[in-house]
Formats: sequence, C-alpha cells, structure tokens
Amino acid sequence: MGWIVAGIVVLGIVLVVTSAMSLTGRFRPLRRAARRLNMRTEQVTALQGKVAAVQERALVLAELAEEAAARAAAARHRPTSD
Repeated sequence: MGWIVAGIVVLGIVLVVTSAMSLTGRFRPLRRAARRLNMRTEQVTALQGKVAAVQERALVLAELAEEAAARAAAARHRPTSD
C-alpha cells in the first residue's frame, strides 16, 4: 500500500513539473510580445506629440489663409485711383 501512495505522489510531482515547464515555455513568446507592445506604445506616445504640433500648425496656417483671402477680397473691392 505504501508503494502505491509513493507512486501516486511521484506521478503527481512529475505531472506538476511537466506542466510548469510547458507553461514556462509559453511565457517566453508572451514576454516578447509584451516588449513589442511596450515599444509600440512608446512610439505612439512620441508620435502623438508630433501630431498635436502638426494639427496646431495647420490651424494657424488655416487662420492665416483666411486672413489673406479676406484681405485679397477687400483689395479687389477697393476703388482704384487712376
């Protein structure tokens, strides 16, 4: 009876160790993927700042274009002095 219990305990230990090794092997690709995601997050964060600057500059340029168009329209409607 003692041998049966010892055999079951050894079998249980073998199964636990095998499962742990299998899981450890699966964690490696997950760690790599997590590193890649962190890199992408950093890249996105850096690009967000640049995008905000470009959007702000586009708004300023649009305002300048509107002002220039208004001045051009005003200049067209002004009487010319001959």
